[in-house]
Amino acid sequence: MAKAIEFINVKKSLSGKDVLNNITFSVNQNDVFGYLGPNGAGKTTSIRLLMNLLKCDTGQIYINGCTTEKPESRSYVGFCLDDDGLYLDLTAYENMEFFDRVYNQKPKDKSRIKELLALVQLENTENKTVDKFSRGMKKRLAIARALINDSKVLVIDEPTTGLDPDGQQLVKDIIKSLSRNTTVFFSSHNLNDVEELCEKVAIINKNLLYSGDIKSRANELSRISAKIKGNSQDKIEIMLKKLDILKYTIRENVLTLDCHSDNQDEIIQYLYSQGFSIMNVNKIVTTLHDIYFKVTREGS
Repeated sequence: MAKAIEFINVKKSLSGKDVLNNITFSVNQNDVFGYLGPNGAGKTTSIRLLMNLLKCDTGQIYINGCTTEKPESRSYVGFCLDDDGLYLDLTAYENMEFFDRVYNQKPKDKSRIKELLALVQLENTENKTVDKFSRGMKKRLAIARALINDSKVLVIDEPTTGLDPDGQQLVKDIIKSLSRNTTVFFSSHNLNDVEELCEKVAIINKNLLYSGDIKSRANELSRISAKIKGNSQDKIEIMLKKLDILKYTIRENVLTLDCHSDNQDEIIQYLYSQGFSIMNVNKIVTTLHDIYFKVTREGS
């Protein structure tokens, strides 16, 4: 799978303090990729490095195989800031015309501007200046502006912050539609948005805490409940240690334990052999919230 973004052993210090420490992860082309971490984790610094606004102390960052130190890398990427950076006294169309001249050596055909405004549902705002736009309308216009150079990678910082539910849904629908042809890399504190939109994430807190799928983990664990027959708690605990099971509860003669799905059948057979009656076997759905709070607490 071709890589749209690669961080390779990236380190960065600011004012003598480590901000990023040996960060390595990659984003496949046409992925919608979530970038997560608590405040001060290094997300904004990562984005500034990706946009070549800062230089890595060590390591390297690539966009579509091109190091960010090369000017041509910037032709691959569009950037949507949280504060938007739009001209409030211009209309949406006039903003797009202006940024078209800034970003492109040869201005786009006017139909491209209309196409992008239609994509973000602002095609009917010809006579309305941006100062009269809602926050959600400004966010959508900023996304259209970031795509004016036909960027292959779109970087968005906090795409739904401050928007009402309708505005949030519109922005999420736009991101989903873009993923057919564009890689979307966005940082966010909204875990629900990330879980809805992304299949892969990276979670950082100066160090890389997790990078990978969030949906394929759903069936990795099983929860088994079994009725206890004539086993003391000491014997049960010895047995569970032999099975390398550390997470379990015993309440009212019912043993409940979590195990990897690959070992489920073996553990059930063993419980039968020790006189247990199996009551329930359920898959444990691991959510992004579970992953995030587990790795951030372990990594703090």
